Formats: sequence, C-alpha cells, structure tokens
Amino acid sequence: GQADRIAAAFAESRTTPEFNAGSIGSTPAADVHPRTPLRDRLLEAGVPFTYGSDAHNRGEIGSRKAVLRSVSDTCAAQILRPETVCHNTV
Repeated sequence: GQADRIAAAFAESRTTPEFNAGSIGSTPAADVHPRTPLRDRLLEAGVPFTYGSDAHNRGEIGSRKAVLRSVSDTCAAQILRPETVCHNTV
C-alpha cells in the first residue's frame, strides 16, 4: 500500500523523517507523527528518524522532547543526532 511505497522511498534516499510533536494534545504519544501504519513501515525498513518538537516557544520544548523520546524508545527507533542529518539547500 501507500505506507509501503513511502517507506521504500525513504529507505532508498538520504531523507530523514522526523517524529513530530506538532499535534500533541491530551493523548501525547498517540499524537506524534508519523502515525501507524506508516511509522511501522518506516521502522520495518530500517529508516532512522530525527526529532521535531514543532514548538512555538521555549516552554513547549521540554515536555515535547520527553514525549518524543518515549515514543522512539517504545518502538526502538534509531534516532540520528541533528548534526548527522544532512540539510540540503536549493
């Protein structure tokens, strides 16, 4: 399906998806993107992730970081440090 095609494209590229906390609400871990089944397909393909807090002020970063780390620990995701992620410019 579509999630399989997306995971294959990430696995074949240098693009790094992120666990994004932009939708965190009353059920924090369930609101982290990407959601399943895409998250599961990316993990099965061995695609590493980075974090994205989507914070709009410093006060939001700490709690979102904890949720993101919890999600990545739960699914045993490989997390790339920011300095290892190549940022392409156009």
